[in-house]
Amino acid sequence: MSTYNGARFLAEQLASLRAQTLASRMRLLVRDDGSTDGTVGVVTGFDPGDLAIDVIEGQNIGVRASFLELMRRADDACRFFLLSDQDDVWDPGKVEAAVAALAPFAGDESPVLYGGRSVVTREDLTPIGLTDDAPRGPSLHNALVENIVPGHTAAMNKALLVLARDTMPPDKVFMHDCWLYLLAAGLGRVIFDATPHARYRQHEANDIGYPVGKGRRLIGGVPWLFSDVRARRTRQARALRDAVGDRLAPADRALLDAFLDQRTPAARLRYLRRYGILYQRPGYPRAASVQFLVGRYRDDRSDGLSRQTDRLTAQS
Repeated sequence: MSTYNGARFLAEQLASLRAQTLASRMRLLVRDDGSTDGTVGVVTGFDPGDLAIDVIEGQNIGVRASFLELMRRADDACRFFLLSDQDDVWDPGKVEAAVAALAPFAGDESPVLYGGRSVVTREDLTPIGLTDDAPRGPSLHNALVENIVPGHTAAMNKALLVLARDTMPPDKVFMHDCWLYLLAAGLGRVIFDATPHARYRQHEANDIGYPVGKGRRLIGGVPWLFSDVRARRTRQARALRDAVGDRLAPADRALLDAFLDQRTPAARLRYLRRYGILYQRPGYPRAASVQFLVGRYRDDRSDGLSRQTDRLTAQS
């Protein structure tokens, strides 16, 4: 768990972790990212019961880098690893459900990621809806443009933890949980659980919120049209190719290369005709396809570096 100025809701989340059916087998590692409120005191003053808690007091480095540091400091003796937000509330059987899903893959050398839906709530935990289902299933094709395993639901085997901490560049990933989905979808397995096991609290301090309902999604989607979200997805995909491109299956490597070749309208059109944009939610692929075709997914900085690398390679 990475914390930052989370004293307001943190005790409820800690209590829900203590109430897990597998609490006596769990170890909670908390890294505080330089909080200026009473967050650290909430953790250190909490009665853990059967839950073991360790706390790292760190400097403010941001959520991505903070979770990366947590993965680097995780206990290698553990078999499974879960991510936790500071302001949610877990159902008592959440960890048990994750362990049951991951148990057949505990010793696998390939990465396995588990996660799925949750109940979206207001600040007072009043339910307002569910996060999206994944009717088209997990895939690298899908992971290039969206994440179906939000971090607050994510659990993984040791192989994925090691791979993620060895490869994740915090300055290039969209979010740490997106990187986990990319790695598992490209090199291993993703288990999507459509049954919610957590309450995902919405409030004004969320790093990334979750709009529920058509009206709120429409309003929330307007800034998306003018943001750099799409370019950041491409930058993240390029980082994936740099990190593990040589380990991808030929078909997935061809997909990734085609997605990253966005320098001309003709190249982008070829990608759309051959692969298309794979979103889980109906209606999004068409809008995203238009955005892709007109170049809104281009990461010009990375494209420039790619062209420069191509020239240097040709000269050498």
